Amino acid sequence: MANIVWLKKYSVGVEEFDFHHKKIFALIGQYGDLLRSQEKNKMLDKLLSELNKYIDYHLAAEEEDFKKYGYPEEKMHIKIHNGFRAKIGDLIERAGEPGIYKEVDDFLADWWINHILKIDKKYTKFFNDHGLY
Repeated sequence: MANIVWLKKYSVGVEEFDFHHKKIFALIGQYGDLLRSQEKNKMLDKLLSELNKYIDYHLAAEEEDFKKYGYPEEKMHIKIHNGFRAKIGDLIERAGEPGIYKEVDDFLADWWINHILKIDKKYTKFFNDHGLY
């Protein structure tokens, strides 16, 4: 099972997005904890739905600021977000299949860590230069 914990190295230097990322990490952690518990099936679906809604809220907030400030890598970044949306949508549709909950857990942890470190960190200087901290 994935064990995802917020570390300072994940900060993107924009307080709003760091707050969102911390909450996403916490929800993924809750999902992993629930996955290891005995009474998981109905609660896993509910938590996954909550997590997906919050992630969509976060991605939309980033995308809104990309447009607002004219982020030069906006199209590429949104394409990556849309790839995430498609993958998580597919995984949610497969809820109940054997092994799907662990697959979701592993995907979420891996995707978010890599996305923040390799993609989101690229916008730090841009947003900081536009007064977002």
